[in-house]
Order: sequence, then structure tokens, then C-alpha cells
Amino acid sequence: MATKPTRKDLQDAKTILDHSPLTVRTPVISNCLPMFKESFQDNAEIHNAASLSIKMEHMQHYGSFKIRGVVTQFHSLPADILSGEKSLVTMSAGNYGRSFSEACSKLGLKGKVILPAHAPKSRVDLIKSKGLMAEMAPGADLPAIVQKHVDEGYIFMHPFDDPKLFGGYGVCGVEIFEDLPCTDVIIACCGGGGFLAGVSSAAKLHNPHCRVYGVEPVTANSMYRSFEAGEAAQLPNAKSIASGLSPPYAGKNCYSICKETVESILLVTDDELRYAVRALYDRGLVVEAAGSAAFAAVMFNKVPDLEDKKVVVVLTGRNVGIDELRSIYLGTGHTE
Repeated sequence: MATKPTRKDLQDAKTILDHSPLTVRTPVISNCLPMFKESFQDNAEIHNAASLSIKMEHMQHYGSFKIRGVVTQFHSLPADILSGEKSLVTMSAGNYGRSFSEACSKLGLKGKVILPAHAPKSRVDLIKSKGLMAEMAPGADLPAIVQKHVDEGYIFMHPFDDPKLFGGYGVCGVEIFEDLPCTDVIIACCGGGGFLAGVSSAAKLHNPHCRVYGVEPVTANSMYRSFEAGEAAQLPNAKSIASGLSPPYAGKNCYSICKETVESILLVTDDELRYAVRALYDRGLVVEAAGSAAFAAVMFNKVPDLEDKKVVVVLTGRNVGIDELRSIYLGTGHTE
């Protein structure tokens, strides 16, 4: 199993990202409680917090945190890939796939993205627009299809369980503590677990007492199940409006790190994600369902013991088409 990123790993990753034209340092917006007063009116827990700040990671280039990991992951590609002799393949519900395709396009690399059948069409179109191939299949079939391509000579780039990703994602946590050194609680989304593993590792290095929570959809809760089972869990039929948080399994490397660095995994429903998207949009923030998961956990009082705590919520993605956004914004039906 992978070990947690060290301070040197994070510093090396930060140097790579600082010199990359593909990434940007995202801002932190402080003192957000007044901004969301109405949304939090039934949540005394957050009103008792010392402060609420938002890490605007959805403003990252290409619309999500994924590009941080992709840049560090691609930094050490072997010569036969850089020369075009071999092609890359990955699986993704969209955000990793988009960042993967952007990096491939910039470097002139050949690649293919295998997407779950429920992925939004807008994500598929974005990937194809960068000159990559895209194939859709049932979520449970993704690993087998990827393996078929590997058997044919493709090189697999794991979308969340590659330790080379964790340092890049951890830089987001480094930035939080550079801007807000006294942070007590960080809340971030969790899909396969790569982003959560990186951010939580960075948090513990800066403040061992900082509590980090991951947030998953009730219907796509592979990391929650992993925590219960004591090993990385499979969930081949995971499905949620937060497609980016619905991988068919939790990463083994991700789980091994998260079990040491994450307080617990919190669960939100699809309806709660919808309300979070609406609350953010009503205040001028376009955030996809997956990107709003951490905010939903705060909005619906899922996070314990916030009294006098300095809390940071990470918004992680904005890649949502207008039709999808309209459907999420207007949707009121239960999906569980």
C-alpha cells in the first residue's frame, strides 16, 4: 500500500504545479457564514463555528481539482509515451477525463477515456473535443474494459488510486494552511479517495489535530463501506447525480491513507446535493453536484462538533452543462 505524501513530496509537487501553465492557485473566501445565513438557518452547529471559509477549487483550470493530480502524474511519463509510441487509457466519469484529455492535448499524446454510461453527455463532448477517444459502458464493466486495452498495449493511468496523484492533490491542502494557518476542520468530497487522501495527508502534516471529513453520496459510498469493512470496498453499481463521486470501488492506496488521516466519511443524499447546488448558484457560484458535496454536508448538519472551530469547505468542480444544471436546480424527486 502507498505511504502518505511526505513534506518533501508535497514541496516537490508544489514546485511542479507552480511551474505548470495547466494549474492555478485557487483562492480561499473567508467569513462566509453571513453569505449563507438563510441556507444554514436550521443548522445551529455551523452558526456556533468560529468561522466558515470556502476553498474555491472549482475555479481551478479545466473546472476541477483533477488537473493538479494529472500534472504531477504526467510529470514522469516514460519516453515511449511522450514519443507517441504508446497510447494512454483511463476511466472517468468526467473531471479526471477532462483534465487527462487536456494534458494529453497539450503534450500531443494519444489517449482514450472509458466513461460510465450515466456520465453526462457534456463530459463526453469535452473529451472528444480534445482529440481523444471516448467510450461509454456500464460502470461495473469499466475495469474489465480498461484491462482489455492494457492487454492491447495501452498504458493505464489510474484516475484516483495512483500515489503520483496524491502529492498534487495535497498541494490544495498546503494552500489552505498557507492562507488559513489555524484551520481546525476541513471538509472535502470523496469519490475513489485520491483527493481526500492528498488533502488529509497535507492537513495532518500542518496540524495533527485538524479534523478532515470526506463526503460521499448515500448511493455511491464505497469509502464509507471501506471504513466499515476495514478494507477497500467494491461498489460496481454506484450511481448518483454526483457522477464524479460514483466510481465502482474505493482505491486501495486511497483507503490505506484515508483510514489514518480522515476522521470519518459523511453521507449526503442526492436531494441534499441538489439543494446545495441551488444554494451555491443563488449566490453566483456555479458548482456541479460532486463539487458541492462538502457544502451539502455542512448545509444539512452532517459535521459534528463545530463550536468555536475554524472550518474550511472545499468546492471541487464546476463542470456542469446548462441542461444538467437546470435539471439539478429544478429537480425535487428522490433518487435513492
